[in-house]
Amino acid sequence: PLGSSRPNGLYGTLIDAAHCPVFNLASCGLGTTIVQPATQASVYDFAGLTGADYSAVPQPFAIYGRDTDHSDAPYTRQISATIQQQLTDKLTMEVGYVGNDGTNLPVVYNSNLANEANFLRNGVDGNLSLFPIYTMTNQGGSSYHSMMLRLRANDWHGLRVNGTYNYSKSIDNASNGIFPALPVSMPNLSIGYGLIGQFNLIPLCLFEGIQQFCSISLTNLATGQTTTEANPLTLPTINFSPGAVTTTGAGQVINSRYTIPQDPFNFLRDDRGRSDFDQQQRVVIDYTWDVPSLSKNHGWSKWLDYWQLSGVFTASSGQPFSIFAGPIAGEVTQRVNVTGAVSVSDSPNGAISSSGLQLASHSAVCQNPIKSSSFLGNFLQPFPGTACTGDSGRNGFTGPDYVNMNFAVQKGFPVFGEGRMLTFRTEFYNLFDRNNFFNPISAFSLDGQTRNPDFGKIKSAHEPRQIQFAVRFTW
Repeated sequence: PLGSSRPNGLYGTLIDAAHCPVFNLASCGLGTTIVQPATQASVYDFAGLTGADYSAVPQPFAIYGRDTDHSDAPYTRQISATIQQQLTDKLTMEVGYVGNDGTNLPVVYNSNLANEANFLRNGVDGNLSLFPIYTMTNQGGSSYHSMMLRLRANDWHGLRVNGTYNYSKSIDNASNGIFPALPVSMPNLSIGYGLIGQFNLIPLCLFEGIQQFCSISLTNLATGQTTTEANPLTLPTINFSPGAVTTTGAGQVINSRYTIPQDPFNFLRDDRGRSDFDQQQRVVIDYTWDVPSLSKNHGWSKWLDYWQLSGVFTASSGQPFSIFAGPIAGEVTQRVNVTGAVSVSDSPNGAISSSGLQLASHSAVCQNPIKSSSFLGNFLQPFPGTACTGDSGRNGFTGPDYVNMNFAVQKGFPVFGEGRMLTFRTEFYNLFDRNNFFNPISAFSLDGQTRNPDFGKIKSAHEPRQIQFAVRFTW
């Protein structure tokens, strides 16, 4: 069917809904499939524009810069002290402290949000007002403090054991300083893709505050009936869920700006939190036991002697993660507001409770921006120099714990004379086949308005139990 999109009589267009992937008469989104050749070759509107044309509208849409006023070389200071005490001739104990402090660490932030989200600056800053400027500045800092306790038993009836417990905390502004791989900008997507590509005038409502563009009139050509509804902001969908996205653990997310601070005006304080790799508690016990001879008569020695057992047991606290509110009009850096208790478990189908969470853009501050002759606030910058941010802390939540046992057993057979040994060995990785999950999907919303159906689900885990066999001949 054909529909007429006439926002208050201006820029009237005729769009073939059959060419719209979401069958929306007013507008449509291509989503992340825009990188696929078939999608780029498809024609999506009456003017003959293809997916490649739409892709070219918002890209390239970022500028990369360097803060030369803060470019001193990063450096760290480390201090450690341990004391060791021999308890018996076979047992020793060690207690220690390890600390580290980092200064001038690189942080990347959007230094142009003030202009990017306020179109009244167009005449002052020219074209730069529409672009995020991802700027690297050496102003970050970090601190690490840990207490270590170690026990060692050496050659006690053939047993050698080393057990270590570590209690630590690592805090920083950013755990790495890299430019985003695929930056996404709200003004570029809404203006380039929406206003220019699809004649959707909602950006004029959001940025300029022109109320007549905040709604749209739709006329059904078959019946002649006209309805008025909110003018939707058309943006490509940013859905990370199929990739089993985790903020830490399985690997760094490379197709989102999770590393960019949500508040470019106050990022050193607002993004200060637990490091991505922080693990509060960790226990590691490794041992090797050369089993004493079990044979009482020489005839059984080849079966009862030359046994060895070994293993490594590891248990650690979960890794931290942030709960992101976006993408809110393409901005995926905003974190959620916390309005009540939020619990985190290791349930694959719902590891995070969502009852105490709220989108940052739904807060009273972001919903009521100021309007003046020199500033037109919106839900990204409601007040001059103030970003719309969530009140939850960076890496304020902790994922599932990690517990693992690796075990090996081997038996040697003296063969072919003295000094020659044939050894059979079996190794068990994750001996008890425990489910060790990575962090849950922490994108609360995919469109900045509704809850992500995959939010809180866990779709990635460490390896299950694996068994390996080996034979070795020593001479």
